[in-house]
Amino acid sequence: MSRFPLFPAVVLVLLLSTRQWSDPQAAVQAAVQAVPYGPYPQADQANQSAPYISSENPQLQEMAGMIEAMHSEFKRIRSSVSHLAELKAFEKRIAAMEARQDAAIENLSSRLNDTAAAMGVLQGAAVQNLYSRLDQTAAAMEVRQDAAAENLSSRLNHTAARQAAIEARQDAVMANFSSSLNETAAVMETCLAAIENLSSRLNDTVVDFCRTRRMGMSTGDIPDSSFTASSYYDHRFVPANARFGITRSWIPRTLTAEVEWLKIDLGQETLVYGVITQGRPEYSQWTKSYRLSFSMDGQTWAMYAGTDGSDKVFQGNYDRSSPVYNFLDSPLTTRHVQFHPRTYISRPAVRMEVLGCPTELL
Repeated sequence: MSRFPLFPAVVLVLLLSTRQWSDPQAAVQAAVQAVPYGPYPQADQANQSAPYISSENPQLQEMAGMIEAMHSEFKRIRSSVSHLAELKAFEKRIAAMEARQDAAIENLSSRLNDTAAAMGVLQGAAVQNLYSRLDQTAAAMEVRQDAAAENLSSRLNHTAARQAAIEARQDAVMANFSSSLNETAAVMETCLAAIENLSSRLNDTVVDFCRTRRMGMSTGDIPDSSFTASSYYDHRFVPANARFGITRSWIPRTLTAEVEWLKIDLGQETLVYGVITQGRPEYSQWTKSYRLSFSMDGQTWAMYAGTDGSDKVFQGNYDRSSPVYNFLDSPLTTRHVQFHPRTYISRPAVRMEVLGCPTELL
């Protein structure tokens, strides 16, 4: 008897078992339980409720391994079959999509053809309408151009006539202006001559006025503090008494006239023309000759020189009261005047006044 009399039945049981058992080992155990093996060993006959797989049966172990391999192969085949079914369903879907795509392309091509035909019709009509409107516009433009050219020509002729009239008026105005200009030039020459004459007369008047204008020594406009001297005889003959026209005079202490001097601060920049001098009013004492020096700052002095370049000596008084005028060769701008006595009668007494005008008045 074969060692595997029940092999077909075992295979059948395994095949059926693989549908119910997810675990191959469990399926093998079920198949083994379904096959009667024997005889049992003597030691284990009492416990026949559990199946026995002898470890000394290599064929059975090999068969179990084959069953496990078959079970794995069956699972792979079932998975492949499942994938194959999915692939067939996907192929059907692709075929349906291709069919819809072909239909859509055919529909789109038909609509494009219809659109192209409609566009051709519309384009032809639009081009014809455009040509018609262009012709109408060209005709209207020609009419307008003719009217504009005629109007422009008329206006140009009118402008030329007005320009000719304006030029004629300009010529007349220029002739009149030239005549008036000549008359104005003659009047201007007359006016300039009159202005020059007036200016000359005004200068002469100013010179005459300033040559006789007193700066204020006699009137008191120049204060006592503006008078200083090298010395004075006593309190009766202080420097401030050297004012023209009063009853006092300045007399220095010594008789050495060359070292004595009298200074007057005019208080402002002045154009000096000359001086007036008198002697002592109540006694026969006066200065016969003197010199003058000038300064702008009261520190630096310059002696007045004559036309020959030497220090000029002015002729002074010849009695006690008669005023004697001495004028500079040309007026001089200064602020400080210094009187230097040279010769005298009895004592170098003097009363004086400066003649001139402040430069701010000129």
